[in-house]
Amino acid sequence: MEQNKIIFCLLVFLFSFEAFGSNGLQSGLFFSAHEVIQDKRTSLNLTPHTPFNLSDKFTIEFEANFRQDDGFYGYVFRLLGDDDVNIDLISNLASSISNFWLVYKEQTLISFKKEQLPDVDYDQWIHIQVDIQTTTSEISLSINGIKQNVQLPEVLNTHLFNLIFGAIRHSHFVSADVCPMSLRNIRILNNGKLCKYWKLSEHLYNKVYDEIENAEAEVYNPVWIIDKHVKWKKIKEFDVNNLMGSTHDRKNRRLFFVNDREMFCIDLKNGDVDTISYLKNRLYDDEHERQIIYNEYFDQIWSYDFDIDKINYFDFETKEWSEPGERTVPSRHAHQNRFISPIDSSIISILGYGHYIYSGEVHHYNKNLKLWEKIDRSDQIEPRYLSGATLINDQQAIVFGGFGNKTGRQELSPKFYYDLFYFDLNDFSFQKILTFPTPETHFVPCQSLIFDKDSNCFYTLTYNRVHHNTNLRLGRFNIDNANYFFYNDSIPYSFLDIESWTTLFLDEKESQLIAYITTGPKVEIYSIAYPPLLEQDVLQKIEKENSFLFRYWHWLIPVLLLFAGFIYYLSKRKRVEIADAFPEKTIEITPTESLVDNERNKPASIYLLGNFKIIDSAGCDITSTVTQTTTQLFLLLLMTTIKNGKGITSQELKNILWFDKDDNSARNNRNVYINKLRSILKTFEELKVINDGINQTIQGLENVFCDYERVLRLINVLKKSDTAFNKNALNELVDLALTGKLLTYVQYEWLEPYQTKYSDSLIGLMLQCAKNEEVKKDLNLLLKIADVILLHDHIDEDAISIKSYALFKMGRKNQALQAFNKFTTDYESLLATKSHLIFDDLIK
Repeated sequence: MEQNKIIFCLLVFLFSFEAFGSNGLQSGLFFSAHEVIQDKRTSLNLTPHTPFNLSDKFTIEFEANFRQDDGFYGYVFRLLGDDDVNIDLISNLASSISNFWLVYKEQTLISFKKEQLPDVDYDQWIHIQVDIQTTTSEISLSINGIKQNVQLPEVLNTHLFNLIFGAIRHSHFVSADVCPMSLRNIRILNNGKLCKYWKLSEHLYNKVYDEIENAEAEVYNPVWIIDKHVKWKKIKEFDVNNLMGSTHDRKNRRLFFVNDREMFCIDLKNGDVDTISYLKNRLYDDEHERQIIYNEYFDQIWSYDFDIDKINYFDFETKEWSEPGERTVPSRHAHQNRFISPIDSSIISILGYGHYIYSGEVHHYNKNLKLWEKIDRSDQIEPRYLSGATLINDQQAIVFGGFGNKTGRQELSPKFYYDLFYFDLNDFSFQKILTFPTPETHFVPCQSLIFDKDSNCFYTLTYNRVHHNTNLRLGRFNIDNANYFFYNDSIPYSFLDIESWTTLFLDEKESQLIAYITTGPKVEIYSIAYPPLLEQDVLQKIEKENSFLFRYWHWLIPVLLLFAGFIYYLSKRKRVEIADAFPEKTIEITPTESLVDNERNKPASIYLLGNFKIIDSAGCDITSTVTQTTTQLFLLLLMTTIKNGKGITSQELKNILWFDKDDNSARNNRNVYINKLRSILKTFEELKVINDGINQTIQGLENVFCDYERVLRLINVLKKSDTAFNKNALNELVDLALTGKLLTYVQYEWLEPYQTKYSDSLIGLMLQCAKNEEVKKDLNLLLKIADVILLHDHIDEDAISIKSYALFKMGRKNQALQAFNKFTTDYESLLATKSHLIFDDLIK
């Protein structure tokens, strides 16, 4: 079965070209233009190494989106022939004379005005196509299907062309006049056949590859639109004195922030802030409880008080509140979850906190009786606050997580919850669905969830309520299998308990998640494109020989089948023979080192497992200050120093980083970036880059905590046959290993052998340790060991066997079955065959 797995994975490698389809994702390359200085403007060079060799008839077509900017004039592209021919497309949508020009050398061949073109305006994607026939000297320009043809003034005597979009940095021509635009789906057709296709979606930072032959294009100062799905963007920040509440109108894309005198309305369409002063009355004074909500059925903002049988509503036409706004007694329901019921368009509020008591109550305002109904549901859901909730249809909501305890009394050992409930809008009952696995670092959700019906999952922002200075992390929670994960980017968050509120909602019109955060008087608004993506999702997956393999796959399959057994043998051998697998440099450690030397207490740290992060001697995260080339240089020096203790030679650096440059140029580049790295590492008192005349190495690693090096040391302890089994070392190892794979989101060709050896060594050791009698008795440790293996190989049959057994014996029978079912689904999906494992056999 294992052999079949390997064979099938190799075949999948041959035929899998795209990680994901469009799926409504925003994509394209945004060109920085006149809004930035010349050095920061964007250039896309489709022929950085060699020109196109095109036939007598070829086509350039693409989609462009033009925006209003400080400057409108600029190059869309320049086509450069090897006989000093230039054909340029230039645009200026602000011109009243002409808006598009196709220029040959110094002569305008074709011009268009916007009035001639349908649906051509700012912020609209338009289709542009240029056809050139060298034998007849004909050229045409088509914009949204409107076409003009002309005769070139002379015969083109070349078939070799360079093509550059935006800023032009070419030996024969330099220009910083960039049209304020975005581009996507660039296609080159040769004699009517598609030969190059750049989607400009997934990318490798300053490089992007075409879909046909993996032809490389270089980008200077790129702004990738798809990255909007990865990074949060701050839209606005301001203060509201005496802030009493916030709410939003999802349909009309408005945010409201209110105090006792006025309301601030943010229009998400344009970012404008409208200040509305109250002409009469005011909302109920609830600075901490913030009991207000927008009712879309009446286009009103409702302020409510559970002790007053009235709703205090704000009318946008009269700019008046309906009630004087005097509160009888302080509310005891801060951080409750609330929504407007689709059944009767009234308020439902659940859970909450106040006067040192957690609530398990439901409050419903009965419009007909004009009074509050209070139902205690503590027998169905343990009292809590800081939960997340959302409507999923007209009859139900879901409620997730929170912080509280069974008694509701704050002093009696409160805890974090990771359970999920259905909430019925008719009888106000709770029904438990499942419990998500408890994380190593506890979190609570923000007050709102975003439900995705198609995927049966929800999104929410999470944070650690234990700390004041924390971060909001977006998580995706799968209801089908109780799995969840967190996205890369985060939002800084100052948590002040009942003074802090965070709300998340989906802006469907712009396909973006909006988060608005209030802490005291401070208001912050962020957005991220929907659906959100992990950083690795936008990195282009390139196989340099992909085109060759695709053409000759029918020849290669028999060869792959012949070698599959050999690969299988080597793969299993690697896992067993850990002593020879890694590392080349023996890292000595005493059996008790992991107990007495907790390296994580060192202030300076380098994290290579999961997210790459550098923390300097002052405890500051300096990762974002390091450029891409400097990062790769640092990792090269670091990894080779850890591997062999010597570092890397200058020639090896040239071969990896500057292989396309001559010796002098490579030496200059090396000196520049080594100096940059030394400058960055000045914030480390411990680290230095040393050149011993042969090797470049990093000195002082023993004074810095590096999670990857620590794992190697612990592996060395555990694989020693002449020492007693060190369970403490194993516990520390699995905790570190579960933080992530080696440099998960970094893709360098030279790094792959390190990542492979690390995974193989770790999997082999975990399987070996799982057989230890002492480990078999520790079900928690056994479960972690299985999770480490599954992190590196999610269809490993040994690992799911261990996990199913451990979960079942721990009494978590449903989770054991869910984990096994997910494994079998993934196994069959990937290998097109069913696993031979039987659940009942694993749990005996």
